[in-house]
Amino acid sequence: MDFKTLLLVVVGVALIMAWWANNSRRDKIIAFINRENGTEIKRSITMKAKFIQYKGKRWDVVWTPQTITWFWADQGLLNSFFPHWEVLMNYTWSSRFPLDKKTGKPTIISPAVRNAMNKEEWVGSYAKGFTPPSSKKQTMIQQYLPWAAILGVVIIGVYAYTNLAAISQHLAAIENMQRAITK
Repeated sequence: MDFKTLLLVVVGVALIMAWWANNSRRDKIIAFINRENGTEIKRSITMKAKFIQYKGKRWDVVWTPQTITWFWADQGLLNSFFPHWEVLMNYTWSSRFPLDKKTGKPTIISPAVRNAMNKEEWVGSYAKGFTPPSSKKQTMIQQYLPWAAILGVVIIGVYAYTNLAAISQHLAAIENMQRAITK
């Protein structure tokens, strides 16, 4: 392997590593849940998530400046070469709301905010009742129709390929007859 090719491969691998380091954690929140015995549970959720669920318990994701901590992620092999910002939220086992980063206590949610959150959950559960089930039973025809279509295309392709030689021979014979007639 020549030096230019090796250099190109190394640069390509470095670019793929940089892309992976930045995109694998994009739009994610890292949530630490402090348990009663002092251990921490680390959960990674999407930015659009409304709650975190673990072992039947549920914690709400509340986007306020008091609850969000941004930290510079530079641990690990990829992140040490390509560090990036990540969002962190801390929770306790006893409260469904995130901890305030300054006081270390669960955030105080006003009654209006709590009422809006409960309404959002109520509307979501009401709308969920009207959605059709996602696992609809398929009939045998619906189940095998894509395979039948693919098989049909393959058969037509094989037929056209095998008969193309015969068609070209017939066209050549017609062309020869025209030449013979016009001479």
